[in-house]
Amino acid sequence: MSSAAPIKVVYFGTPAFAVPALEAFAADPRFSVELVVTQPDRPAGRGRKLERSAVGEAATALGLPLYQPASLRTPELRQPLVEAEADLFIVAAFGLVFGPKTLAIPRRGCINIHGSLLPRFRGASPVQCAVLAGDATSGVTIMLMDVGLDTGDVLLRVPIALAADETSASLMGKLALLGAQSAPDAAARFCANVLTPHPQGEVGISTTRLNTKAEGWLDWQETVARALCAARRGAEWPPVADPAAAARAVRDRLLARRTRDASGRPCWLGQGPLPRGDVLLPEVPGERWIDGEPGLAAFLALWLRQHPEDGAARAVLAETLSILRAAWTAAGAPAV
Repeated sequence: MSSAAPIKVVYFGTPAFAVPALEAFAADPRFSVELVVTQPDRPAGRGRKLERSAVGEAATALGLPLYQPASLRTPELRQPLVEAEADLFIVAAFGLVFGPKTLAIPRRGCINIHGSLLPRFRGASPVQCAVLAGDATSGVTIMLMDVGLDTGDVLLRVPIALAADETSASLMGKLALLGAQSAPDAAARFCANVLTPHPQGEVGISTTRLNTKAEGWLDWQETVARALCAARRGAEWPPVADPAAAARAVRDRLLARRTRDASGRPCWLGQGPLPRGDVLLPEVPGERWIDGEPGLAAFLALWLRQHPEDGAARAVLAETLSILRAAWTAAGAPAV
């Protein structure tokens, strides 16, 4: 391959996360995007109308040829990839696993843009898991693909600090742009033999799986910190299908657990005297409340801040907060 010749690329991706990198490769004169591969159109919405993926829409807007196979398991389905005569396959959240025969097609190999600092959070949901874990740092890894699940050698890791109120959606957007900024140069340097891949290492390996909507339901026994992380992870689902029902469950559990100890002081069943700690609720700036069940009020306050139109849940939450305020006052806490 002549050094002056553009690097021929087949780009694989499906969701919005993969669009910025596609646009970056298409705009970079060092590359020629010969083909864009994405998932087939899927039914979506209440009308179940077929919708094209975000990458499919972007490829059409860029005037790039588009291929939408349901799988890559047969020679016939892989033939368009062979005909592209690519130097590189570039992959970002494509959604299909590459077998050895697909990996062997491009001359220089397959490069993946992964939304974590590997080997932490290999697999399908690294962004959501970083938010749920409350990580202070995440990033993207530009890596060579092999037959394992995100186990290939690393070309480049690019870290980014997470904001205190980071959500899955906000972090996904940041990492998409970070991948777009990092991947083209890493790919070009790799093809020029000036960027050497190295093993991920065996320390800090963790593997994720595809999130389901069922995981958006909060575990009411969580700590405040983890409850808020869970809310931020699933904020775009939303995390609670019926916020009014969730708020009622909180209220009922608080009422059921509220009692008094031998000295007449308010306490929660099985927990001893009411704790003096406080939880800042963003719905009521400057006020502090006892949170008898860790994370409940803080979580619901965050949810309602994100969904201010839900009057039914807000009314139930107001009753719940009133119970917490009475418990706080009865415990002899100073007025706030």
